[in-house]
Amino acid sequence: MKSDAKQGPVAGTVQPGYEAVRAAFAENLASAQELGAHFAVYRNGEALVDLWGGRVARAPTRPIEPGSLYTIFSATKGIVAMCLALLVERGKISYDEPVATYWPEFASQGKAAFTVGELLSHQVDLTATYEPATMQDYYAHDGVAAALAAQQPEFQPGVWSYHALSFGVLADELIRRTDGRTFRQFYTEELAALAADDMFIGLPEAEDARHVGIEESPAPSTVAFDSPRPAMLERTMGNPKTDLGWPNQRQFRAEGIPSAGGAATPAGWPSSTRRW
Repeated sequence: MKSDAKQGPVAGTVQPGYEAVRAAFAENLASAQELGAHFAVYRNGEALVDLWGGRVARAPTRPIEPGSLYTIFSATKGIVAMCLALLVERGKISYDEPVATYWPEFASQGKAAFTVGELLSHQVDLTATYEPATMQDYYAHDGVAAALAAQQPEFQPGVWSYHALSFGVLADELIRRTDGRTFRQFYTEELAALAADDMFIGLPEAEDARHVGIEESPAPSTVAFDSPRPAMLERTMGNPKTDLGWPNQRQFRAEGIPSAGGAATPAGWPSSTRRW
Protein backbone atom coordinates (compact mmCIF):
# COMPACT_ATOMS: atom_id res chain seq x y z
CA MET A 1 0.00 0.00 0.00
CA LYS A 2 1.26 3.48 -0.84
CA SER A 3 2.09 5.98 1.85
CA ASP A 4 -0.30 8.74 0.86
CA ALA A 5 -1.62 12.23 1.03
CA LYS A 6 -0.36 15.19 2.99
CA GLN A 7 2.12 14.97 5.82
CA GLY A 8 2.86 18.54 6.84
CA PRO A 9 3.94 20.56 3.78
CA VAL A 10 4.49 17.49 1.61
CA ALA A 11 1.80 15.95 -0.63
CA GLY A 12 1.91 12.86 -2.79
CA THR A 13 2.73 9.19 -2.48
CA VAL A 14 5.60 6.80 -1.93
CA GLN A 15 5.67 3.04 -2.27
CA PRO A 16 6.61 0.95 0.80
CA GLY A 17 10.33 1.12 1.42
CA TYR A 18 10.62 4.70 0.15
CA GLU A 19 9.41 6.48 3.29
CA ALA A 20 12.92 7.84 3.86
CA VAL A 21 12.63 9.70 0.56
CA ARG A 22 9.52 11.47 1.84
CA ALA A 23 11.37 12.39 5.04
CA ALA A 24 14.35 13.77 3.10
CA PHE A 25 12.04 15.71 0.75
CA ALA A 26 10.20 17.25 3.72
CA GLU A 27 13.50 18.11 5.41
CA ASN A 28 14.68 19.84 2.24
CA LEU A 29 11.55 22.00 2.08
CA ALA A 30 11.77 22.81 5.79
CA SER A 31 15.38 23.98 5.39
CA ALA A 32 14.18 27.17 3.63
CA GLN A 33 16.75 26.54 0.91
CA GLU A 34 13.98 25.26 -1.37
CA LEU A 35 10.87 27.29 -2.20
CA GLY A 36 8.94 24.49 -3.86
CA ALA A 37 9.61 21.24 -5.64
CA HIS A 38 8.17 18.11 -7.20
CA PHE A 39 10.17 14.88 -7.14
CA ALA A 40 9.16 11.64 -8.84
CA VAL A 41 10.83 8.31 -9.55
CA TYR A 42 9.32 5.85 -12.03
CA ARG A 43 10.13 2.20 -12.68
CA ASN A 44 8.49 0.38 -15.59
CA GLY A 45 5.88 3.13 -15.83
CA GLU A 46 4.94 2.96 -12.14
CA ALA A 47 5.60 5.83 -9.75
CA LEU A 48 7.69 4.65 -6.80
CA VAL A 49 7.89 8.21 -5.48
CA ASP A 50 5.70 11.15 -6.41
CA LEU A 51 6.01 14.04 -3.97
CA TRP A 52 5.45 17.79 -4.14
CA GLY A 53 5.27 20.73 -1.80
CA GLY A 54 6.19 24.34 -1.15
CA ARG A 55 5.22 27.42 -3.15
CA VAL A 56 5.54 28.85 -6.65
CA ALA A 57 8.38 31.33 -7.19
CA ARG A 58 6.43 33.45 -9.68
CA ALA A 59 3.38 33.63 -7.36
CA PRO A 60 4.57 33.15 -3.76
CA THR A 61 1.08 32.70 -2.33
CA ARG A 62 0.30 29.81 -4.69
CA PRO A 63 1.26 26.26 -3.69
CA ILE A 64 3.03 23.78 -5.90
CA GLU A 65 0.52 21.43 -7.54
CA PRO A 66 0.91 18.11 -9.40
CA GLY A 67 0.49 19.92 -12.73
CA SER A 68 3.07 22.64 -12.04
CA LEU A 69 5.59 23.03 -14.86
CA TYR A 70 9.33 23.51 -14.35
CA THR A 71 12.09 24.61 -16.70
CA ILE A 72 14.29 21.54 -16.89
CA PHE A 73 17.42 23.36 -18.08
CA SER A 74 20.06 20.91 -19.37
CA ALA A 75 17.81 17.90 -18.94
CA THR A 76 16.39 19.18 -22.24
CA LYS A 77 19.56 17.78 -23.82
CA GLY A 78 18.28 14.29 -23.01
CA ILE A 79 15.17 14.95 -25.09
CA VAL A 80 17.40 16.12 -27.95
CA ALA A 81 19.32 12.84 -27.60
CA MET A 82 16.05 10.88 -27.86
CA CYS A 83 15.21 12.65 -31.11
CA LEU A 84 18.63 11.90 -32.56
CA ALA A 85 18.36 8.28 -31.41
CA LEU A 86 15.16 7.96 -33.44
CA LEU A 87 16.99 9.32 -36.49
CA VAL A 88 19.77 6.78 -35.90
CA GLU A 89 17.18 4.01 -35.64
CA ARG A 90 15.68 5.15 -38.94
CA GLY A 91 19.06 5.11 -40.66
CA LYS A 92 19.18 8.86 -41.29
CA ILE A 93 22.28 9.43 -39.20
CA SER A 94 25.07 7.40 -37.58
CA TYR A 95 26.98 8.15 -34.40
CA ASP A 96 30.17 6.86 -36.06
CA GLU A 97 29.90 9.02 -39.17
CA PRO A 98 31.70 12.37 -39.43
CA VAL A 99 29.46 15.34 -38.70
CA ALA A 100 30.59 16.79 -42.02
CA THR A 101 28.84 13.96 -43.87
CA TYR A 102 25.58 15.67 -43.00
CA TRP A 103 26.83 19.22 -42.46
CA PRO A 104 29.64 19.88 -44.99
CA GLU A 105 30.55 23.32 -43.64
CA PHE A 106 31.46 21.69 -40.34
CA ALA A 107 34.59 20.18 -41.89
CA SER A 108 36.48 23.50 -41.87
CA GLN A 109 39.37 24.23 -39.53
CA GLY A 110 40.42 20.62 -39.03
CA LYS A 111 37.04 19.19 -38.01
CA ALA A 112 36.44 16.91 -41.01
CA ALA A 113 36.89 13.70 -39.01
CA PHE A 114 34.91 14.72 -35.91
CA THR A 115 32.07 12.23 -35.50
CA VAL A 116 28.46 12.65 -34.48
CA GLY A 117 29.15 10.62 -31.35
CA GLU A 118 32.04 12.89 -30.40
CA LEU A 119 29.89 15.96 -30.92
CA LEU A 120 27.05 14.60 -28.79
CA SER A 121 29.47 13.65 -25.98
CA HIS A 122 30.87 17.18 -25.65
CA GLN A 123 34.25 16.35 -27.20
CA VAL A 124 34.44 18.67 -30.22
CA ASP A 125 35.57 21.88 -28.47
CA LEU A 126 32.83 24.13 -29.75
CA THR A 127 31.63 25.14 -26.31
CA ALA A 128 30.86 28.74 -27.30
CA THR A 129 31.47 31.12 -30.16
CA TYR A 130 34.66 33.16 -30.03
CA GLU A 131 32.70 36.28 -30.93
CA PRO A 132 30.26 37.68 -28.34
CA ALA A 133 26.81 36.11 -28.56
CA THR A 134 23.50 36.87 -26.90
CA MET A 135 20.47 34.75 -26.09
CA GLN A 136 18.77 36.42 -29.04
CA ASP A 137 21.48 34.90 -31.24
CA TYR A 138 20.76 31.49 -29.77
CA TYR A 139 17.04 31.92 -30.34
CA ALA A 140 17.75 32.76 -34.00
CA HIS A 141 20.01 29.68 -34.34
CA ASP A 142 21.46 30.15 -37.85
CA GLY A 143 24.21 32.66 -37.03
CA VAL A 144 25.51 30.67 -34.06
CA ALA A 145 25.41 27.42 -36.06
CA ALA A 146 27.43 28.98 -38.87
CA ALA A 147 29.95 30.48 -36.45
CA LEU A 148 30.48 27.15 -34.67
CA ALA A 149 30.89 25.29 -37.97
CA ALA A 150 33.57 27.77 -39.06
CA GLN A 151 35.42 27.73 -35.75
CA GLN A 152 38.84 26.17 -35.13
CA PRO A 153 38.94 23.86 -32.09
CA GLU A 154 41.65 24.16 -29.45
CA PHE A 155 41.83 20.40 -28.89
CA GLN A 156 40.97 17.18 -30.69
CA PRO A 157 38.25 14.74 -29.58
CA GLY A 158 39.21 12.67 -26.56
CA VAL A 159 39.02 15.60 -24.15
CA TRP A 160 35.61 16.84 -23.11
CA SER A 161 34.41 20.28 -22.11
CA TYR A 162 30.78 21.03 -21.35
CA HIS A 163 28.80 22.54 -24.25
CA ALA A 164 26.20 24.26 -22.08
CA LEU A 165 24.31 26.18 -24.77
CA SER A 166 26.15 25.28 -27.96
CA PHE A 167 25.20 21.60 -27.66
CA GLY A 168 21.63 22.51 -28.50
CA VAL A 169 22.60 24.46 -31.62
CA LEU A 170 24.93 21.74 -32.86
CA ALA A 171 22.43 18.93 -32.28
CA ASP A 172 19.54 20.95 -33.70
CA GLU A 173 21.52 21.65 -36.85
CA LEU A 174 22.17 17.92 -37.29
CA ILE A 175 18.44 17.23 -36.98
CA ARG A 176 17.70 19.94 -39.55
CA ARG A 177 20.31 18.62 -41.97
CA THR A 178 19.21 14.97 -41.75
CA ASP A 179 15.46 15.26 -41.24
CA GLY A 180 14.46 18.70 -42.55
CA ARG A 181 12.62 19.66 -39.39
CA THR A 182 13.92 21.71 -36.48
CA PHE A 183 14.39 19.95 -33.15
CA ARG A 184 11.30 21.68 -31.84
CA GLN A 185 9.21 20.53 -34.80
CA PHE A 186 10.61 17.01 -34.59
CA TYR A 187 9.87 16.73 -30.87
CA THR A 188 6.35 18.14 -31.27
CA GLU A 189 5.46 15.80 -34.12
CA GLU A 190 7.28 12.65 -32.97
CA LEU A 191 7.50 12.61 -29.17
CA ALA A 192 5.13 15.15 -27.62
CA ALA A 193 2.17 12.75 -27.74
CA LEU A 194 4.18 10.33 -25.59
CA ALA A 195 4.71 12.93 -22.88
CA ALA A 196 1.12 13.09 -21.60
CA ASP A 197 0.87 16.71 -22.77
CA ASP A 198 3.13 17.73 -19.89
CA MET A 199 6.47 18.33 -21.57
CA PHE A 200 6.93 21.31 -23.85
CA ILE A 201 9.71 22.48 -26.11
CA GLY A 202 8.48 26.04 -26.42
CA LEU A 203 5.87 26.67 -23.74
CA PRO A 204 2.55 27.87 -25.22
CA GLU A 205 1.09 30.99 -23.67
CA ALA A 206 -2.01 29.00 -22.71
CA GLU A 207 0.14 26.82 -20.44
CA ASP A 208 2.23 29.64 -19.05
CA ALA A 209 0.26 30.06 -15.82
CA ARG A 210 1.35 26.58 -14.73
CA HIS A 211 5.05 27.48 -14.92
CA VAL A 212 6.52 27.96 -11.45
CA GLY A 213 9.44 30.21 -12.38
CA ILE A 214 12.59 30.35 -10.33
CA GLU A 215 13.96 32.36 -7.43
CA GLU A 216 16.70 34.39 -9.07
CA SER A 217 20.17 34.07 -7.58
CA PRO A 218 23.75 34.56 -8.78
CA ALA A 219 24.91 32.00 -11.34
CA PRO A 220 27.09 29.29 -9.80
CA SER A 221 30.82 29.84 -9.96
CA THR A 222 32.54 27.72 -12.56
CA VAL A 223 35.04 26.82 -9.84
CA ALA A 224 32.37 24.37 -8.65
CA PHE A 225 32.62 22.41 -11.92
CA ASP A 226 35.26 19.78 -12.52
CA SER A 227 36.56 20.60 -15.98
CA PRO A 228 39.84 19.71 -17.67
CA ARG A 229 39.73 23.13 -19.38
CA PRO A 230 38.76 25.77 -16.75
CA ALA A 231 39.39 28.75 -19.08
CA MET A 232 37.19 27.19 -21.74
CA LEU A 233 34.46 26.60 -19.16
CA GLU A 234 34.62 30.26 -18.20
CA ARG A 235 33.99 31.18 -21.84
CA THR A 236 31.21 28.61 -22.08
CA MET A 237 29.32 29.99 -19.10
CA GLY A 238 30.11 33.60 -19.94
CA ASN A 239 29.20 33.94 -23.64
CA PRO A 240 26.41 34.70 -23.11
CA LYS A 241 26.66 35.03 -19.36
CA THR A 242 24.64 32.33 -17.61
CA ASP A 243 21.51 33.79 -16.03
CA LEU A 244 19.51 31.49 -13.76
CA GLY A 245 16.61 33.93 -14.13
CA TRP A 246 16.10 33.00 -17.80
CA PRO A 247 13.03 30.83 -17.00
CA ASN A 248 11.29 33.94 -15.65
CA GLN A 249 11.47 35.51 -19.12
CA ARG A 250 8.50 34.79 -21.33
CA GLN A 251 10.62 34.65 -24.49
CA PHE A 252 12.94 32.04 -22.99
CA ARG A 253 9.97 29.84 -22.09
CA ALA A 254 8.40 30.35 -25.52
CA GLU A 255 11.56 29.63 -27.53
CA GLY A 256 12.37 26.31 -25.80
CA ILE A 257 16.02 26.28 -26.86
CA PRO A 258 17.25 22.69 -27.24
CA SER A 259 20.08 22.99 -24.75
CA ALA A 260 18.13 24.29 -21.76
CA GLY A 261 14.61 25.50 -22.54
CA GLY A 262 12.28 22.53 -22.04
CA ALA A 263 9.44 22.72 -19.53
CA ALA A 264 7.81 19.69 -17.92
CA THR A 265 6.15 18.05 -14.98
CA PRO A 266 7.89 14.95 -13.57
CA ALA A 267 5.20 12.75 -15.14
CA GLY A 268 5.60 14.49 -18.49
CA TRP A 269 8.83 12.78 -19.49
CA PRO A 270 8.44 10.30 -22.35
CA SER A 271 10.71 7.90 -20.42
CA SER A 272 8.57 7.99 -17.27
CA THR A 273 5.73 5.97 -18.73
CA ARG A 274 7.57 3.99 -21.43
CA ARG A 275 4.70 4.45 -23.87
CA TRP A 276 7.06 4.52 -26.83
